[in-house]
Amino acid sequence: MIEKDTVRLLRECDAGVNMGISSIDEVSKDITKRLINLEEKLTVDVRKFL
Repeated sequence: MIEKDTVRLLRECDAGVNMGISSIDEVSKDITKRLINLEEKLTVDVRKFL
Protein backbone atom coordinates (compact mmCIF):
# COMPACT_ATOMS: atom_id res chain seq x y z
CA MET A 1 0.00 0.00 0.00
CA ILE A 2 1.18 3.51 -0.80
CA GLU A 3 2.09 5.55 2.24
CA LYS A 4 0.07 8.68 3.03
CA ASP A 5 3.20 10.83 2.73
CA THR A 6 3.86 9.47 -0.75
CA VAL A 7 0.31 10.26 -1.86
CA ARG A 8 0.60 13.76 -0.39
CA LEU A 9 3.91 14.33 -2.17
CA LEU A 10 2.50 13.13 -5.48
CA ARG A 11 -0.49 15.47 -5.12
CA GLU A 12 1.80 18.41 -4.38
CA CYS A 13 3.94 17.54 -7.40
CA ASP A 14 0.85 17.31 -9.57
CA ALA A 15 -0.33 20.72 -8.36
CA GLY A 16 3.10 22.20 -9.07
CA VAL A 17 3.22 20.76 -12.56
CA ASN A 18 -0.27 22.07 -13.29
CA MET A 19 0.72 25.56 -12.10
CA GLY A 20 3.79 25.44 -14.31
CA ILE A 21 1.76 24.39 -17.34
CA SER A 22 -0.74 27.18 -16.66
CA SER A 23 2.08 29.74 -16.44
CA ILE A 24 3.66 28.55 -19.67
CA ASP A 25 0.25 28.72 -21.37
CA GLU A 26 -0.27 32.32 -20.25
CA VAL A 27 3.21 33.36 -21.41
CA SER A 28 2.63 31.63 -24.75
CA LYS A 29 -0.64 33.52 -25.24
CA ASP A 30 1.04 36.83 -24.41
CA ILE A 31 3.91 36.18 -26.83
CA THR A 32 1.45 35.21 -29.56
CA LYS A 33 -0.50 38.46 -29.08
CA ARG A 34 2.70 40.50 -29.17
CA LEU A 35 3.89 38.78 -32.34
CA ILE A 36 0.54 39.34 -34.06
CA ASN A 37 0.65 43.04 -33.13
CA LEU A 38 4.22 43.32 -34.37
CA GLU A 39 3.31 41.61 -37.64
CA GLU A 40 0.41 44.00 -38.16
CA LYS A 41 2.63 47.02 -37.47
CA LEU A 42 5.33 45.77 -39.81
CA THR A 43 2.77 45.09 -42.53
CA VAL A 44 1.55 48.69 -42.29
CA ASP A 45 5.13 50.01 -42.36
CA VAL A 46 6.09 47.90 -45.37
CA ARG A 47 2.97 48.98 -47.31
CA LYS A 48 4.00 52.60 -46.79
CA PHE A 49 7.21 51.93 -48.69
CA LEU A 50 5.55 50.09 -51.57
